[in-house]
Amino acid sequence: MYRLMPSFNPLLAELRESLAPMVRGRPKTRSVDPLVVVADWALDLSLIRDNLRKSPSERLRQLDAMHRLARGARRVSR
Repeated sequence: MYRLMPSFNPLLAELRESLAPMVRGRPKTRSVDPLVVVADWALDLSLIRDNLRKSPSERLRQLDAMHRLARGARRVSR
């Protein structure tokens, strides 16, 4: 019996492969919501949501204000 097992297992594996339904194309990927992935990483989405609610001009004003603050901090540190 033990002599037959090494030759039987490859045949059994080949049979299982041939009976399995063929699937064409790429394997299907699960669509995971990116917000769920970010929440799993324990990142806070409230700031992103707040910024997306602002208009582009408001975002630009906020960016200019942050740039002025960084420039002022650089001058003070020198």
